[in-house]
Amino acid sequence: ELANTDEIDTAFPPIALMPPAHDQTATPHGLIDLRSVVASLLRPPSGIAAAPGDGSGCPWCATITAPELLTWLQSEVIETAKEIDEVRALTGGVIVESGPATGRALAKARGELEAEIGDMIFDTFLMAGLAERDGLGVSLDGAATRACAKLRRRCPYVFGGEVARCSEDAERIWQRVKMEEKAEAAAKAKAAVGATIPDAARSDAMAGDVLIFVTKFPTRGKSKTRLIPALGEQGALDMARALVSDAVVNFGQAPELAQAQRVLLFAPADAEADLRGFIRSLGPELLDAWTLVPMANSADLVNPDLGGKLAAGLDAVRKHPSNTSNGAGSTVPCGGSVCFMGMDSPEIRPAHVANALAHARRGSSAYMCPATDGGYTLLALPPAASNKVFRGVEWSTDHTCLSQANAIAKCGIPVLVGPTFHDVDEVEDLIGLRDRVLGATTP
Repeated sequence: ELANTDEIDTAFPPIALMPPAHDQTATPHGLIDLRSVVASLLRPPSGIAAAPGDGSGCPWCATITAPELLTWLQSEVIETAKEIDEVRALTGGVIVESGPATGRALAKARGELEAEIGDMIFDTFLMAGLAERDGLGVSLDGAATRACAKLRRRCPYVFGGEVARCSEDAERIWQRVKMEEKAEAAAKAKAAVGATIPDAARSDAMAGDVLIFVTKFPTRGKSKTRLIPALGEQGALDMARALVSDAVVNFGQAPELAQAQRVLLFAPADAEADLRGFIRSLGPELLDAWTLVPMANSADLVNPDLGGKLAAGLDAVRKHPSNTSNGAGSTVPCGGSVCFMGMDSPEIRPAHVANALAHARRGSSAYMCPATDGGYTLLALPPAASNKVFRGVEWSTDHTCLSQANAIAKCGIPVLVGPTFHDVDEVEDLIGLRDRVLGATTP
């Protein structure tokens, strides 16, 4: 969640704790020794004819990948939870010093708990080693450095001059600093991408322009899942329904977008009948305002290839006959600018979309609105843009906006930056939305 890696590396440079080889004759040093053990395991294996002690690595470690190791790590977490319960059952939840009086059962339970915690630490070290080995661009030092930097920032009541008198104070400070980090990341991405373009007084969309609203059909237990701990499944579902409803109604009826084609790029594909029923419940006339296009590979909603889905959506819209008319009764080809936006940014208005489409059409430039978390909330592409603009974008990071801008620039398309908006993903985002809405309506 850090916006500038160079600053972090300068503040907390990596430290080489141990050489890469494991010296089996050395005195163990806990975490430092574990680092060396993991490095030895990750050395290339010598094969079937390997001799004992020849310095070869572990064949199992040579074949497993970081994603596969997650399954093992999850099982270790479950086992650790069981051992914690066992120790607490033997002590009645009271801290008891180890010693002869604690009894064999408690000593055994504590030993097993310590072993399970050790397994989790080992899996974490191994995870970082596998990611580094497989070229994911990370390292154990880097991960530890980022963790230390985050904790120093998020806990100023420990490492700075602030005071937290209770757990509620600590949680409030943590969330405040987190929001400040998101705002700073968005500001840096915005400055790196290009100059801010002021909004035009009024820019209507033209025939041939397209708004693509990317959404999942609201489903209980699968929509806005990060809000479920606070709102429950039904509350999270209600929030998802509200976000989609507002967009379908507001953008479907906006006069600024009357000449544009409005597309719902939705997932999963088998939810089309339910989605049509949902739109009809908001107003039968809205079914005529929107064209429904299923998202490619939409059955796999956890597939990280969002770029591939957006690229396929762009191609589908380019080939799809427009639902607008040129005034002579004939359909208009979708050859104008195309604007993508999602369901998580309720503060984007139709005027913002019309303005973005106009900028992209007139200037042959892409137009982006960053999100406060480092992603982006809106992207308008000029008529000549191809689906290559989504290649190589790093999704779900605090630099997705910058990554998308770089991908567009590689296609030879200039990038303009509009205003920054908030996404509603986490509980603190929802609280912030509430406070902004109340602030805007309170005299």
